[in-house]
Amino acid sequence: MNTVRKLFTILDTETRTCEKHGEYKANLICLRDGDRWSTCEQCQQEKRDAENRAEQERAAIEARRVSIEKRLGNACIPPRFQNKGFENYLADNEGQKRALAKCLRYADQFNENYETGKSLLLLGGVGTGKTHLANAIANKIIREQGRTALYSTVGNVLRLIRSTFNNSDTRELDIYQLFSDPDLLIIDEIGVQKSSEFELTALFDIINDRYENMLPTIIISNHGPSELPNYLGDRVVDRLREGGEAIGFDWTSSRTKEARA
Repeated sequence: MNTVRKLFTILDTETRTCEKHGEYKANLICLRDGDRWSTCEQCQQEKRDAENRAEQERAAIEARRVSIEKRLGNACIPPRFQNKGFENYLADNEGQKRALAKCLRYADQFNENYETGKSLLLLGGVGTGKTHLANAIANKIIREQGRTALYSTVGNVLRLIRSTFNNSDTRELDIYQLFSDPDLLIIDEIGVQKSSEFELTALFDIINDRYENMLPTIIISNHGPSELPNYLGDRVVDRLREGGEAIGFDWTSSRTKEARA
């Protein structure tokens, strides 16, 4: 016969009141580390349910990360950018300090930005640190928050889509889903492409899908706000600006200064 070990002894019982759920039966329990009164069972159950939901969300995020990396065949952030962080971004002038502060705040508040689908537009000249800061955001939310993030150039986005045209093993829908899945998507080098009808449509489909599902996107371009619609289309730019933020990078290229030194 199996014997169930009694873990505690009830010394007394009385009716108490929970501010949220009203009256409940409380037990005075004798435990090894002392006697204590039990709390509201409904509150305890709600706490357990919240912990279970949080664990399920963490598991779902990890499953998405693994799925994305498996489909890409490599890390979500390319090796060149995996060491890019806020701590090794050189901010010498006021513009750089302002951009650094805004991007760091965006990363620190990513849970709120994720809930609202807030996007960023990093716009300015070549070599001004846009890609560095975008990947610093991605690296921070991956390492500290367990989020999923994907970096890609616009050229790579378009190549992946075109690769499905004569490939029966990969569906075009699968590629679009690849860019829809991450908590944060970064698309770099906007404005390098030719802006054909196909390219504008492809970018609209990806960004619009994320917009409708309230998923944040970071767009990086060497062009200013007035030129951006030429490479993304007016509808895409409108969606990114809605509730989003544009950060200007209007200082001299650090790569140019290094070459002159």
